[in-house]
Amino acid sequence: NPRTPMDALIASMDQEKSFASALEHGWDGLSLDEGDADVAEETDSPEEELLAEDKTESEDKADVIAMESMEPVVDQEEEDGDDDFQPIEARWYFLQIRTMMEDTVRIALENMVQNVPSLRRKLLDVLMPVKKLRKYNKAGRQIDRSDKVFPGYLLLNAALDEELYNALKGITHVQGFVADPNMEKKKKDPWRRPEPLSRAEVRRIFQAMEEDALAEPLQDLSFKEGDLVLVTSGPFEGSEGKVVRVDKAQTKVTVSVVIFGKKSEVELGFSQVIAPKFL
Repeated sequence: NPRTPMDALIASMDQEKSFASALEHGWDGLSLDEGDADVAEETDSPEEELLAEDKTESEDKADVIAMESMEPVVDQEEEDGDDDFQPIEARWYFLQIRTMMEDTVRIALENMVQNVPSLRRKLLDVLMPVKKLRKYNKAGRQIDRSDKVFPGYLLLNAALDEELYNALKGITHVQGFVADPNMEKKKKDPWRRPEPLSRAEVRRIFQAMEEDALAEPLQDLSFKEGDLVLVTSGPFEGSEGKVVRVDKAQTKVTVSVVIFGKKSEVELGFSQVIAPKFL
């Protein structure tokens, strides 16, 4: 059985490659190791010290968000009517959604809490984490967009009780909570609250979101190995060649071109190549 909701998320995702890609492209802070960097490693150079300070500041902000989002939620009507009333702590949960319907469900949740006051006090936030992406198509045009980090999932900050749980489960395209013990319970068994994300997991997610918001967009290229391209700028402008490698990390593409009658490999930026038909 998965150890945490994050483990369960990875185990249950149909798009494991998408999740692995998210971790590779700027979301590697979502390590599942509980003993990860609460304290920045010692650095030698001033540049490394500045980077460590920036990282620590980002972690501190993420810690504040994680703590503030776990404050107890008090329903005044319930509190006034029951001397033994205990407020439910708001926690973060993963809600599984039918793929491609994340925005539809997010809007439905926002409408639901606006129309039902008792749920408004319990469902505090709905997030769909994204990462920035800049793609160059085969015509050489730059396209900026945002890609979902967890396709098929939403993050909920909620004081989750059985009323809210049933309301959420009743929304079209909602498939259920990650790490939900009620999925295996029998009819007579009592309702149990799904396992929330740990404070450390919440901190890592918000830290990654904040770092991504400050970072330059990740870059991608529509070409793949073997595609024919035309060089549009630089010393090899006007040359045609075939793509040999695409290095997304360095935003470089290696192209095999003919120079003085011999094949040579040249390294170019993503914006320096287009498909010949777009010339």
